[in-house]
Amino acid sequence: MSIFNNLKIGTKIISGYVLLVVLQVTLTAILLFSLYRLTSDFTFLVQHDQPVLSNAAELQKLMVDMETGERGYLITGKDEFLEPYNNGLTAFLKLIAAEKELVSDNPSQVEALEEINLLHQRWLEVATKPEIAKRQAVNKNSATMADVSAMVESGKGKAMIDEIRGKFATFTEKEKKLNIERSDNAT
Repeated sequence: MSIFNNLKIGTKIISGYVLLVVLQVTLTAILLFSLYRLTSDFTFLVQHDQPVLSNAAELQKLMVDMETGERGYLITGKDEFLEPYNNGLTAFLKLIAAEKELVSDNPSQVEALEEINLLHQRWLEVATKPEIAKRQAVNKNSATMADVSAMVESGKGKAMIDEIRGKFATFTEKEKKLNIERSDNAT
């Protein structure tokens, strides 16, 4: 005979209600834990992945600003045209450091940013600074615009900028894939 056969009807009813309450509390705890995990994962996506992608786009914009400022200066020889270049340079250095911090959990993405930064520095040293210096020499009548044109026409700067753009595209594509993977894992 079962233990429940010896219990009074009132005790059986109360036991049934207690069992339902315990089951409901257990299910509620499981649901709350799942919601907490989902919220944590979503918060990570919002606080990490979106800023990483936004920063990558901003870094590319800063490169365009620097290139535009440099070109404006090369054409006009007026210092005010270097303003986007100078502002972009300062902002780029700060933002790339912040971006590396955001992706510090992913060594391959940190490495990609370091490579982009090295290419950026190389672009400055090999193309931009010499071209600006040559334009300054034109302003002092110690060089000609033909000298500036020859430097620009060599295509060094453009090739480097194109390489940087390609690295940013790879970085961004990888980050988007990671974002999708994290979103899939969160659900």
